[in-house]
Amino acid sequence: MLRRAIVVIAGIGALVVFIYYCTPRPVSMEDFELSVTVVAKEILPYEPLEVTLSMRNISWRPVRVSPGFAFGRWTELYCWQTGQESGAALPGAGGLAVWFAGPDPILDRGRAIRWTRTVFLRGRTGQFEEKRSEPGSPRVLRIRNARTRFVFADSGEYWLNARYPAKEFALESKPVRILVREMPADHIAAARMFTNPRIAFLIDGVLLEGAITLAEELVDAHPTTVYAGHVREALEKHRR
Repeated sequence: MLRRAIVVIAGIGALVVFIYYCTPRPVSMEDFELSVTVVAKEILPYEPLEVTLSMRNISWRPVRVSPGFAFGRWTELYCWQTGQESGAALPGAGGLAVWFAGPDPILDRGRAIRWTRTVFLRGRTGQFEEKRSEPGSPRVLRIRNARTRFVFADSGEYWLNARYPAKEFALESKPVRILVREMPADHIAAARMFTNPRIAFLIDGVLLEGAITLAEELVDAHPTTVYAGHVREALEKHRR
């Protein structure tokens, strides 16, 4: 009789533990960790840098998330140099996309939402005009007074972190250190071409008139530089 009672109590205890850890609960700040990872921690001036933001459920059980929860709101990415206060959010930061569906979406324990973007330009301006082209051909723009501002324009030590300011709660990732090295002498000429607005816009996903020709000239003239590598990738994307 005693043994049966012990078995019943143990079973009830196991059931309670199972329900506690496996039943989704409402979201709270303690449930999540926000982090930033980069593909390279040392780059040259003007280089684009691929950054991945991750929001992970670090609690011991699944979290029930309402469809309108702030995963779909903007997660801001900040960049600043050593000795400066943390700067303004980078433009076009985007957000961690909502991929929850249904009336009762769940984020399992240990699961993360990841989102990748390229950090390259802090700003770009100009007067645009669409160039007429054949049907089915890539959209090409003419531009006047084109100007660009690069995130990693100067050599030195930079820091990146993500911040998630929402009504429900606020999260902030640990900063990631990025070292922008001094420009090698054999890269100076390529860098001058790379910072031309036509190529900068091409890297940033906008095709300007004359950009393809200029990009091909850079690759032909400076094929072994890191800038040629980035331009090749951009050309391949626009030729698909």
